[in-house]
Amino acid sequence: MDAAAPSGISRQQAVGVISAVVFRDRGMAEVLLGVRRPTPLVKRFPGVVSTPTMGVPWTVFQTLDPGIAHREQQAQVEKLAQSPWFAVGGGGYLSTAGGYALEHLMARKLGLAPALVMGRFRATARLWARSLDNVSDPLGTEEQQWTAMLTYLVTVGEGAEEVPAETSSYSRLLWAPIETARAAILARDALILDEDLNPFEVCLQGLCLRSIVGLPEELESPEEQTASHTLTSDA
Repeated sequence: MDAAAPSGISRQQAVGVISAVVFRDRGMAEVLLGVRRPTPLVKRFPGVVSTPTMGVPWTVFQTLDPGIAHREQQAQVEKLAQSPWFAVGGGGYLSTAGGYALEHLMARKLGLAPALVMGRFRATARLWARSLDNVSDPLGTEEQQWTAMLTYLVTVGEGAEEVPAETSSYSRLLWAPIETARAAILARDALILDEDLNPFEVCLQGLCLRSIVGLPEELESPEEQTASHTLTSDA
């Protein structure tokens, strides 16, 4: 892949996206999901339940995942168990490329810019998976888009209450028990997630949600995080 803006028409022209699986606290019992709303600049996937996601330029994607240009581009999900944890928030946004990208996502998509600037939101994160797939349009059109996605696990240490109920990007933001989220995704049933969601308007489908399905049996406990990981300042 080259540095030109990708079109999503092929594996070699996949669009770069980052996804944040945000947990309410280090207990990792509740995950943040949002119902996407169409905006003048982002019209794709309205009404779809997703983790917080954001498209990034391919040059940024390559910085976050330097090996991507040298790997054979096949449709797959690759989990990265050994990636280091790094800080998000607390004024350290220049310390790591991942931290900078995630703060940008949270400010732009979750309305957390004031909380980040004032130091009221802090978290730790690590790169958990890289994915590549030809994503279908959940609205039923024949449009497809090759998408390369980096999924980060994010555990909030301070400021979960700063996450609003909705933003310009999401008509609804909610914290869901991980097992409930998993069951809703597998059944593709929004009512399992929340009885107030309209199943005729909201659907659960997408590359970002696949990472949640296998989470419970693979997550480290907070104690294991502390024992086995040191926050890094390396990108």
